[in-house]
Amino acid sequence: PHGPWSCRGRDIWDAFCAAADGDAATLRDVLARDPNLYRAEYWYTQPIHFAVREGELEAVRMLLEAGADPSLVELSGEDLVTLARDRGHIAVVELLEQERARRPSAPEAEPKAEHPILAAAETGDLAQVRTLVDADPRSIHAESRSGRRPLSLAAGRGHEPVVRLLIERGADPNAPEGAEAPRGMALYKAAWNGHRGLVELLLDHGADPNATIDSSGSATYAAARTPELRRMLEARGGRLDPYDLVFLDEDEEALRRVVADPAAANQGCGGVLAAACTQKKRDLVVKLLDAGARVPPVLTGCRSYLMSEPETLRLLLASGMDPDLPNWQRATPLHDLCWRDRRGRANPHRVECASILLDAGASLTARDEDYRSTPLALAARSGLADMVDLLVARGSPTSLPDDEPWARPLAWATRRGHAEIAATLRRAGAGS
Repeated sequence: PHGPWSCRGRDIWDAFCAAADGDAATLRDVLARDPNLYRAEYWYTQPIHFAVREGELEAVRMLLEAGADPSLVELSGEDLVTLARDRGHIAVVELLEQERARRPSAPEAEPKAEHPILAAAETGDLAQVRTLVDADPRSIHAESRSGRRPLSLAAGRGHEPVVRLLIERGADPNAPEGAEAPRGMALYKAAWNGHRGLVELLLDHGADPNATIDSSGSATYAAARTPELRRMLEARGGRLDPYDLVFLDEDEEALRRVVADPAAANQGCGGVLAAACTQKKRDLVVKLLDAGARVPPVLTGCRSYLMSEPETLRLLLASGMDPDLPNWQRATPLHDLCWRDRRGRANPHRVECASILLDAGASLTARDEDYRSTPLALAARSGLADMVDLLVARGSPTSLPDDEPWARPLAWATRRGHAEIAATLRRAGAGS
């Protein structure tokens, strides 16, 4: 129910669809519904990604006017201009470059002055915070460049008098703090640092014990290091799902919950099987499968965890996991193995895992929606010569008749400067 900046999930999806379709009227209505939707995300993807991807110039223009960042760098590590240029959307490239020149990115731009209440709250300067709030009651809602608010800054440092004052003046402990913390982070910070009095104070004023921070878990998870705080949060409605429990090495309790309710296996990012795989807990994977846990038919979050090591992948496939398991953009596990993350890292077991998937019937010709590319094409794009060699040897065509020209393997290798891969593809194409 709570997307970034507290946008509703349904509204985020409407924004994505309108942007991808170039439906200016609907996009205008969506932004009127909630002006924050220009920056709302699902899986690190904003509406402008879809408008740029599809070359919808007017939709791109509307989102930029609403506040979208033309210098946005995406989960893939690419910026929007590269996304548009790859697909031949030249008018979109020109618009984005004009906007980037008009409002330079953060390292080049004049730093935005931050409200002094932020520093005062973080240092625990109660007198200064009181003076600033008396002068401007709205200052309790001030945000730093990263989205942090006075309440969480004070809570993280254990400044209880400042937290109490801010709450008395109307600060909301669940106010969004950037895309990473749509329900705020004051309680999380207090719990993580073991500030019992602050945890109790924030809970008494409505802080959500299940509010999560991206890639960091909930406030209840943060409290797990301090048993007393964990009990307090759980008594106030805080929950730890089996996924959390695996990371806390409470494997038997995680298993007990899955035995009692197999649906609990799908809670958390990617579900309990993903957590057990990435923690290299092969025996636990076996027990979870015996208890009825299964990989769901569509999986986006933390899906790479399922391929953390080859033997657990074999177990999952033997239990019925789809070798072409799609994510929300219809990428398959083979696509994932042909990918590098934004830090340039690829799966260290990619060749063995890919062979296991292919032996299980994975498709060589599946194309994802975002890059319109086969696994071979993504391997060529990523410069993974070993994956190119494997896929060609296993019979992957070097192109499909209805491939978009920019999405063919040779086109990706050529654009990205992978000359040896391009040569391999030319030889394979000539021999087919």
